[in-house]
Amino acid sequence: MMLSMAATVLIHLRGFDASVIVFVGGAVSSVALAALIWVVCQRQIRDALRAAQVVAQYERGEERWAEVRHHAERALADLSLHRFALDQHALVAVTDAAGVITYVNERFCEISGYTKDELIGKTHSIVNSKHHPKAFWAAVWRTISRGKVWHGEVCNRSKAGNLYWVDTTITPFCDAAGRVTQYVSIRNDITARKAAESNVLEARSRLESVLNSATEVSIIATDANGTITHFSRGAEKMLGYRAEEVIGICTPQFIHLEEEVRRRGAELTDQLGETIEGFDAFVALARRQHTERREWTYVRKDGGLLTVELAVTSLVGAQGEIVGFLGTAIDITERKRADAELRQYTAALEDARLKMEAQACQLEFQADELRRARELAEAANRAKSAFLANMSHEIRTPLTAVLGYAEILRGDVDAPDPSLDRRAVTETICSAGRHLLSLLEDILDLSKIEADKMTTERIAVDLVEILRDVECMLGAKAAARGLQLRITIAGGLPPRIVGDPTRLRQILMNLAGNALKFTETGGVTIHVEAVDGEAGRRLKIEVTDTGAGMSDAEAALLFRPFTQADISVTRKFGGTGLGLTISRRLARLMNGDVRLVATAPGRGTTFAVDLPLEPAVEPQLEKVADVRKMIAARVTQAPQTSLSGHILLAEDGPDNQRLIAFVLRKAGAEVTIAGNGQEALQALDEAIAAGRSFDLILSDLQMPVLDGLSLVTQLRTRGFSLPVLALTADVMPEVRDRCLAAGFNDFCVKPIDRPRLIAVCAQWLEAGAAAVGER
Repeated sequence: MMLSMAATVLIHLRGFDASVIVFVGGAVSSVALAALIWVVCQRQIRDALRAAQVVAQYERGEERWAEVRHHAERALADLSLHRFALDQHALVAVTDAAGVITYVNERFCEISGYTKDELIGKTHSIVNSKHHPKAFWAAVWRTISRGKVWHGEVCNRSKAGNLYWVDTTITPFCDAAGRVTQYVSIRNDITARKAAESNVLEARSRLESVLNSATEVSIIATDANGTITHFSRGAEKMLGYRAEEVIGICTPQFIHLEEEVRRRGAELTDQLGETIEGFDAFVALARRQHTERREWTYVRKDGGLLTVELAVTSLVGAQGEIVGFLGTAIDITERKRADAELRQYTAALEDARLKMEAQACQLEFQADELRRARELAEAANRAKSAFLANMSHEIRTPLTAVLGYAEILRGDVDAPDPSLDRRAVTETICSAGRHLLSLLEDILDLSKIEADKMTTERIAVDLVEILRDVECMLGAKAAARGLQLRITIAGGLPPRIVGDPTRLRQILMNLAGNALKFTETGGVTIHVEAVDGEAGRRLKIEVTDTGAGMSDAEAALLFRPFTQADISVTRKFGGTGLGLTISRRLARLMNGDVRLVATAPGRGTTFAVDLPLEPAVEPQLEKVADVRKMIAARVTQAPQTSLSGHILLAEDGPDNQRLIAFVLRKAGAEVTIAGNGQEALQALDEAIAAGRSFDLILSDLQMPVLDGLSLVTQLRTRGFSLPVLALTADVMPEVRDRCLAAGFNDFCVKPIDRPRLIAVCAQWLEAGAAAVGER
C-alpha cells in the first residue's frame, strides 16, 4: 500500500522516466529500493508536491487536490523516514556520471574520518586502500557505466590510515535517453565480520596443519550423522584414499569389514537394550561416555587389512550438543602379528618379555614426563602469583611515601597563614595516590576472582555501620558538588546479617561512587529493604541517581572488565570500567548478584544489589524514612592515640624510613631505624649489651641481606618473645597467613593508614611486650 502511494508520487516527478516507475513497482532488492528512495528524497520532494497540485487542480479541482496532497504528504513522510533509517545504518554517497562525489551522509564521514567538505568534489579514490587490483575497479566501472547494479565487498582506507571493509551496492540512475546521470552507493561496515572470518580461517589452517603433521596416525572427523568432514594425511597414508575421494561423500563404515560392524552392533544391542547398527556401532558408546577405545580392522583401498587401535571421541558444541565425532587410529598390525607368533612359538617367550619391559619403561618415562610437565605448570602458576605480589609491592612502596608525606603536609600547614598553593598541591598528591591505590586494588581483586582465589567471609554485618561508612566517605564529595546523598531503609530489616562486611562495603562504594560521578544535578538515593524471593528472604539494596542515564546500546556494555558505556564517557568522567565487574562477581561469590534495574538517557539509572538475608539474633529496626540522622549519631570522633615505648623499625627504603619514623615519633614513640633484617639483629644485640630494650619491632617483608620473614624466624629461634609486626605492600591473603605462621604478631599494609598503624602499635605496646633481653 505504502509502496504504491510512493509510486503514485513518483509518476509526477520531474526527471524520472517510465523505466524508473517500473523499477519501483516491480520486485527489487531492498538496497536498490533504498537507493531510489534516497535519491527521490534528496532531489524530488518539492517537485512532487507542485506537480501533484497542478495535475489535481487541473483534473478534478480543489477536492481532488486535497486527496492527492494527503497521499503525497504521507508518501513524503514515509520516504523521509526511510531515508533517516538508511542514514543511521548505512554509508551513503552520490556521485555524478564522472564519479565525482556530490553528496555523502554523516555515517560515511564518521567511518572514513573525512568531513563532507573534504569529500565533496573528490572521487572515491580518496579512500582507495590499494588492496584491490586495477582490474577489479575496471570491472566495477564497466558494470555501472552500462546502467547495471554492482554489488560486492570493498576494502577502503580511512583518513587516519586504518583499513575498513564495506559491503557495497552501487546503483546507476539514467535519464529518459538511457544515459547514466548519477551513481548512488550504499555501504555497510563489515570490518568486524571480515576480521572474524580471517580469524576463523587462520584457526582452521592451524588445526589442519596440526592434524596433517601426524602422518603415522589416522585422524578422521565426521559430522553428527557420520559424513566424513576431515581425512588427515596420516589417514591417506594408512588407507590409500585421497581426502577428496571421501570428504562429504562417505562414512567411515566403508573402511571396515561388514561382518565386524554387524557383530559389534549386535553386542551393543544386547548391552544397551536398543537396536545398534551401521555407523552407530562405532559411536554408540562415545555418545554416552564421550570416548571409546577398541580394536578394529581397517580395509585399505588396495584391499589390504590393517588391525588398528581406534579411539572414537564425541565432539561437543557450545550448547552441549554432539556436533560430530573424531576417530584416531594407530596401526597395531605388526604388534598383533607378533603377539600371535608369541602364542605359537614358546621359544620366543623371553623376547616378548623383554619387549613388554621396554614398553613398561617407555610408559614410565612418559609418566615422568607428564609429572615434570605438571610441576612446570604448577611452577608457572606460582610464578604468576609471585609476579602479582611483586607488582603490588613495587607500586605500593612508592605510594607509601607519596600518600604519607602528602597527608603530613596537609595536616601541618602553618596555622597563621596557610598557603593555598601548598594545600592544593598536597590535595592533588593525596587524590592521585588514592586513585592509583584504588586502581591497583581493583586489578588485584579482578585477578584474584579470575584465578578463583577470592574468598568471602561469613560474619555478622552491621548494616547501619556499612551505610555510615558510605555516608562518611561519599557524603562530603556529594555536598561539595551540590548533590544530595540520601540513605533510606524499610522497616522489618535486622540490623545485623551474616555476610562479608568488607565486600558489601566495597560493592556499595562502587555503585554509589559511580552514581555520584555520572550525576550533575539532583542526587543519589540508597534504599535498603527485605524482599521475599523464591529462595527465601533476600536483602535488596537499590542505588538510584538522577544522572545522565544510558541508552540500551550503552547498557549492553556494562559488567565487562575495562569497559565503559562510551569512549566519550571515559574522557569526561574517567575510570577503568572495573567497578561494576568486580561488584557483580563479589556479589555472586556471596550467592547474590548486581543488576541494572532501569536507565534511560536523561532520566538517571538504578542498580540493585541482591544478597541472601540471613539475620543475626538482633532486635529489628523500626521503619525509618531517612537514616541520615541515625548514621550521623553513630559517628564518633576517635580519640587521638599516643604511643609510649621504644620501637625498632626495619625498613630498607629511605623515604619510608623517614615517613614511618616521623609518624611514630609524632605519636610519642622512640624509634630506632635498621636498613634490613641483619641490621635489626645487630641493633637488638647492641641494645641488650647496653642494658636497653625494644618494646616492639616493626619490620618490612622484602629487604636486602635479610628479609622480614627470615628476621622473625631468627628472633623466635633465639627465644625473643617481644611483639613483631609485619609491614608490607603485599596484601595477598596467603602472605598474611605466612607472616602469622612465621611468628609475626600482627600485619599492617602499605601505603600506611596512620590512625590504624598507631592503633595497632599501641595495642601491642599496651599488651605488655617483653623487653629485648627476654628469651
